[in-house]
Amino acid sequence: MDKRIDTEKSVTVPNSIITLFREINDGVMQVGCGRIPEEVLQDFIISKKVVVPEKAQTVVIIKLKEFAMEIEGLLGESGFDLDYCNVLYIGGGATIMKRFGEHKENVAYLEDIRLNAKGYELLASHQMKRG
Repeated sequence: MDKRIDTEKSVTVPNSIITLFREINDGVMQVGCGRIPEEVLQDFIISKKVVVPEKAQTVVIIKLKEFAMEIEGLLGESGFDLDYCNVLYIGGGATIMKRFGEHKENVAYLEDIRLNAKGYELLASHQMKRG
C-alpha cells in the first residue's frame, strides 16, 4: 500500500476554536447570559448534558453553524468541490463539523484531538525529506 501524502490536495484551515469560543461568549453576553466556561462549551459540542440557558444555547448553536459554514466556504475557496471530493475533518474541529456542518456521504470525521499534532508532524517530516 502506498502511504505517500499528496500535500497538494490537503489543506489546513487556520480558524481556531479559541477564537470561536471568544465569539460565542461575545454573543452570549450580548443576550445577557454572562460568559460560558470553556469546559461547558466543549461538553455542549460533544453532546454532554450541560446546564445552559435557552437564550445562550440558541447563540451557541448559531455560532457553531456559522463556523461550520465558514470552514466549508474556505474549503470551497481553496478549490475543493465539497460535492465531489472526499473530505476528512480531523481533530477537535471535526466534532463541530460533524454536529453543525453539512452532512454528505463523502465526508468523514476523525475526532481525536491529538490527530492534528500527529498530522502536522507527518507533514513536516514529509516536507523535510523533500527539501
